[in-house]
Amino acid sequence: LDRLMLETDAPYLTPQPHRGQRNEPAYIPLICAQLAQLRGIAPSAVAQATSAVAYRFFGLENPFVAEHEQHHSAVRDE
Repeated sequence: LDRLMLETDAPYLTPQPHRGQRNEPAYIPLICAQLAQLRGIAPSAVAQATSAVAYRFFGLENPFVAEHEQHHSAVRDE
């Protein structure tokens, strides 16, 4: 999962139950759920891992990592 992004760039490869309609970003949760089922892990784990890949790929700060690091830093300082 550390090199996988979820996307909907294939306009005619829409996930079930929307087959035959135009693909759109709103269907990402369906793709995430299917991948999680195939891997036998929680959808939240897939979402977290693939989001981290996307943030890294586009050179963006991952707000979830920053928030997590701030929380752990505050706990260490106490």
